[in-house]
Amino acid sequence: MKLKYLMFNLKSNLDLKELLKYKEFITNYDFSKYNLILFPANIYLPFFYNTSITLGVQNISLYETEILTDVILPRQLKSLKVKYTLLNHAEVNDTLNNIILKIRIASKNRIKIVLIIGEKEQTNKEETLIYLKEQINIIFSNLSLEEIKNIIIAYEPSWLINQNFSINLNDLTYLIDNLKNDTKNTYKMNIPIIYGGSINDKNFKNISKLDNLDGYLIGNSCKNEENVVKLLSSL
Repeated sequence: MKLKYLMFNLKSNLDLKELLKYKEFITNYDFSKYNLILFPANIYLPFFYNTSITLGVQNISLYETEILTDVILPRQLKSLKVKYTLLNHAEVNDTLNNIILKIRIASKNRIKIVLIIGEKEQTNKEETLIYLKEQINIIFSNLSLEEIKNIIIAYEPSWLINQNFSINLNDLTYLIDNLKNDTKNTYKMNIPIIYGGSINDKNFKNISKLDNLDGYLIGNSCKNEENVVKLLSSL
């Protein structure tokens, strides 16, 4: 049975003392039921080098070989055992052209892409589906099939980030089912689709029951040990 992705986006959380405590916790907690991927702040990547934790970065540089100030190159990320990168997060102001270029750079360097898509404002599920399909098709039409194979789609509605309410589960099922069918029919491959958007200990149990999801992108509910325990204990 294929394990579902459990992606922890730590954003800019944790100072050094908190990070060391978090590392001790996360390296000893039993995540065997999931494919755990951790996205810490870049300055903390080396702290996980000698652990079994699979690492990702929260964004990747536009540059591949240039020696510049304030740039982390893909080869440097690979030397830190980074396997994944988030792209197109609502909190990152990126252009369409930059996203496409970053996908190409990541794929060339064998770093897997978690491509985040989502509507900015709440609409009905039919309008949302049209918008999401347009987002995917505009980006994918500029990529090779090999580059598309390197992508995991993460559906995260911008209007739900850091909120205290949850998406309607029937709407989520409708969206994921249709996106999976559309991408399979269009690109002749099964592209994994995960969900993020204010997942917490109150809604995770119901969201986790959706068989069509390939995993979860977690934000605030992974930022400390207590939140992680509450989240996973809710199942």
